Amino acid sequence: MFRSTPWSLVLQAADPASTAGKQALGELFELSWFPLYAFLRRSGHSAEAAEESVQGFFAKLVEKKMLAGLSQGRGRFRNFMLVCLKRHVAHEREKANAQKRGGGVTHFRISAADREDADRRYQMEPATNLTPEKIYQRRWAVATLDRALGVLAESWREAGKQEQFDVLKVYLTGGTAPSHAEVAKQIGMSVGAVKTAVHRLRSQFRETLCSVVADTLDRQELLEDELRQLFLAFQV
Repeated sequence: MFRSTPWSLVLQAADPASTAGKQALGELFELSWFPLYAFLRRSGHSAEAAEESVQGFFAKLVEKKMLAGLSQGRGRFRNFMLVCLKRHVAHEREKANAQKRGGGVTHFRISAADREDADRRYQMEPATNLTPEKIYQRRWAVATLDRALGVLAESWREAGKQEQFDVLKVYLTGGTAPSHAEVAKQIGMSVGAVKTAVHRLRSQFRETLCSVVADTLDRQELLEDELRQLFLAFQV
């Protein structure tokens, strides 16, 4: 369950000069950047300012070697990242001018396509009175579900069942699902086999989701409550 957690990635990322460290930093950035971006946008930052703050935040983690002294016992990775971002933004606000970053620093860049997609995704948020913190929790939950779906898709692809997964995943995403008979005809299986495959897919997704959520914790006893918090993030 705790095969490669963000906490273990943090330990690797403490050495950004190494190949493993750079890869770990990249994974941490990929996991966290959009929820953090959405938090800043709801806090009143422009798209450009939010993007710059998130990139600067990760650069600061590297520059100040903030990860080197980090230890287990911090609990939830999602909470840790939000607290650190708030501190970074508050600190930057106090500075008259941004410091120039020297050479040898690992930089994180949001591509033009990702930047446009990020603002589009943010604009799709419902116009409610959700606080920045609640927006962050929701986007983290979405990112977690997407990550679990991606891990599951990769396992089916490696098993040579990509086509089946592409057809059956609709039973996981909450969309309008076709009948089992329609799917059976489409992929050349019996109705009974389709029902079995759907049941297996849902079971695997639950297991994968538990594993992905556990990846964001440093103690297994937090898992049940973190899963509950994940689904509560959608109940607005």
